[in-house]
Amino acid sequence: MGRRQLERLGFFLMAMILVSYTAAFVFNGPKPAPTPPYYLQSPPPPRFSPKSPPPPVYFFKSPPPPNGKSPPPPYAKSPPPPAYNPKAPPPPYYRPYY
Repeated sequence: MGRRQLERLGFFLMAMILVSYTAAFVFNGPKPAPTPPYYLQSPPPPRFSPKSPPPPVYFFKSPPPPNGKSPPPPYAKSPPPPAYNPKAPPPPYYRPYY
């Protein structure tokens, strides 16, 4: 095969590839872009806007109460024990399991 024939063959192959790709694009439409893997996707938006500083972290003291009010108690207080009633039946006795 001479050089001239190789050039014509290469030109013909490139023209056929170009025609086939153009026909595929025209008849099938553009391919949707593949979704990138999770590690290449854009990170979630930051929790705090970059303008406002993050809330302070309190290590040794409790944070100030919101709106100047005292914070609620951490747990509800237990009710006071009932007053002694001599006529009340004794509490039930639970026998231990052996």
